[in-house]
Amino acid sequence: MAPGQTGGGPFDGGRGGEDRGDPSDRRPRLRLVTPDEAIPPPAPAPPLFARRAWRDGLIGGGLAVLVLLLGWGIGVAALADRDSIDSPQDALDVRPGDAQALSSLAEQRFAERDAANAQVLARRALVADPLDLTAFRTLGLAAAAGGRYDQADELMTIAGRRAKRDRPAQLWLLQRRAGQGRYRDAVVHADGLMRAWPNEMRAPVTRLLSAMAVDPNAGKAIAATLAADPPWRTRFLIDLSRNVPDLTAPFTVFSALQDSPQPPRSIELQAYIDRLVRERLYQAAYVTWVQLLPQTGMKGLGDLYDGDFNGLPGPPPFNWQLPRLKGASGGLDPAPDDAGGGPGGGALHLSFGGGAAPVVLARQLLVLPPGRYRLLGQARTQRFESALGLTWTLRCAEGSKGLAGETGPINEAPISKGGGWAPIAAEFEVRPGDCSAQWLTLEQAAHRPIATRGDIWFDGLKILRAG
Repeated sequence: MAPGQTGGGPFDGGRGGEDRGDPSDRRPRLRLVTPDEAIPPPAPAPPLFARRAWRDGLIGGGLAVLVLLLGWGIGVAALADRDSIDSPQDALDVRPGDAQALSSLAEQRFAERDAANAQVLARRALVADPLDLTAFRTLGLAAAAGGRYDQADELMTIAGRRAKRDRPAQLWLLQRRAGQGRYRDAVVHADGLMRAWPNEMRAPVTRLLSAMAVDPNAGKAIAATLAADPPWRTRFLIDLSRNVPDLTAPFTVFSALQDSPQPPRSIELQAYIDRLVRERLYQAAYVTWVQLLPQTGMKGLGDLYDGDFNGLPGPPPFNWQLPRLKGASGGLDPAPDDAGGGPGGGALHLSFGGGAAPVVLARQLLVLPPGRYRLLGQARTQRFESALGLTWTLRCAEGSKGLAGETGPINEAPISKGGGWAPIAAEFEVRPGDCSAQWLTLEQAAHRPIATRGDIWFDGLKILRAG
């Protein structure tokens, strides 16, 4: 062997030996350790792992700081967004160019009658956001307050086009278009408001449309929209009839609706007729009722309407009015086969359960001129029991004349023991004076609630002049 080398061993990789003093050779070597020799400590971690740990810590810390900064920014932005409407000045302290805060503050200034600053703030809002609706609306209202109506019209039109649900802009445009006589455009704004804000806008829109409706052209424009049956139609017509000072306004709308695909419904027309009757305009109420009656109801017209109880159209009180009966039921039902009207005809049918039946069971308002009349008809009973029976009465709707006539008591025995039909009749007189309208009423002959049992039918009622 060469000098400085040791002999080869079983773990030297088959090499003849190695120079242990060569520092360039740092590869690990396996070495036998005797049992009594101490195990050397592990070598320290290479410097590379220490550098990686330091780098990971630095990155983690930086991300944590970034998250905190982002959270703070989001929190500040959220507070500023919240304050943009509620506390716009606080929002502007955080974000001086916040368009929403500027427009909200402009709106506040205008409400405080500071139109000059309101316009300055609104213009700044439009510089920040050219589509800001509130800024356009504030500028428009400020222009109107200053008498610059053409400019206000342009600005509010822009605001209204960009926000169909904006109440102040749409209400302003409704009033403006009504004043200009542009009724169709006005009703478009009214329709949008009533669809979007049916409860909040009900009173102001009804008031504006009612003032418009006095003009026949406006009434036609309103009717054209109502003919499409919008969801606010029925409630509007009822409100119009009950609250409008000028009673010609509802008539204008109803008349225009009469020729539309959706003519007035009974529930809509009844509010108007009731208003006229309540104000004792009986003749006007009846003429209006006849004019707005569907064609199918014309065959039932006369001094008494639908005396055959066939259920002809038209609202009370010039049609049959049947109160709700406690402990009894009443309605227009098919008449029994042997009725005077023949099979398939109608009849007024009342059924009682034995309790105290109310006084008024059915009635209709008439407008008979002064003169003498006869009431004719037929009645039929089935196991009908009443202490004094029923009676048809005619009373003046106004004044002190009271009872004008009545039939005799109608009960089981006088009618027909066999259950058939029997005639009823009465004569009465309408005297000149304060009796321009009359109530024809079926009521308890006792004129008070009384125990009643069984069934009774009426058919073929008519009123004839007696000379």
